[in-house]
Amino acid sequence: MIAYERINQYSTATELWENLYCRLSSPYMPKYPCRKNMGGDETAFLIAHHSVLTDTRYPLVLSETRAMSLRYLVAELRWYIKGEDTWESFETNAGKNIWKSLSDDGVHVNSNYGHKVQYAYGFNQLEYCINLLKEDQFTRQAVIHIKPPLKPETPSKDTCCTVMLQFAFNDLTDGLDAIVYMRSSDIWKGIVYDLPFFTLLLQVCAANAGLDYGELHFIAGNVHLYTGDVKEFIESPLSTRISCREERFYPVKALDPIDWNVLLPILTTAPTVNDAIDQLCEANNQFKLLKTMSEVKNAK
Repeated sequence: MIAYERINQYSTATELWENLYCRLSSPYMPKYPCRKNMGGDETAFLIAHHSVLTDTRYPLVLSETRAMSLRYLVAELRWYIKGEDTWESFETNAGKNIWKSLSDDGVHVNSNYGHKVQYAYGFNQLEYCINLLKEDQFTRQAVIHIKPPLKPETPSKDTCCTVMLQFAFNDLTDGLDAIVYMRSSDIWKGIVYDLPFFTLLLQVCAANAGLDYGELHFIAGNVHLYTGDVKEFIESPLSTRISCREERFYPVKALDPIDWNVLLPILTTAPTVNDAIDQLCEANNQFKLLKTMSEVKNAK
């Protein structure tokens, strides 16, 4: 077999995100004006960007620069798993307000990816992919469609950023890879919450098809960072360590890897978001660290 080399390979989501942030937040990166309905801010962006997450068991962005909200992440994952496409079904007030502002009819939300996967097109696309892979692990048809085509006369305030996912068995990784294509990806508001869901789909699909977990290929037509979200310029990413307090440093690989097939029952059965957070933190140290980092951020 012919071996090949690829650029932009990262073993954790933290490393992938910080490398993107490092590049896009650089003072030498060109900045471009945006439309007012996108915030009226400037943005730095890359076209046709391809990153590879080589170990999908580390899908959380655990960066001090972007201490993302664990509560929002868990609420969004539960929202996707339920597949309810209304803003009122989101379990946190912050999420409700965000998605209500994007709803075209005041009720429904286009970008509930779980609804697109399970219900929007009349069948469960994840189950369809699993069955295809059971019959033929080398199938080229295991594709999940997210973004529907939009008619020119019916524009939307909430056009899905993710276009599609394809699952493909890879001889080089000896596991099931996921190829994700996004038309547009905001690394500050979007990718930190998208990577956990994409890896969840990959792991659930692989486990049910009897395959090992492979890599996640993240391909974006436009990956960008708004200048208003730049908090600091990182000269070199924290690719080998992360910290949540000055006196404590955690090697990335020392954290418990995430197996979504083990944690999925917690997300689906916990009665509330707070209960799910407590149980996830008890079961996995990546979640525990993210909670600590969120607490430190909120205490500042």
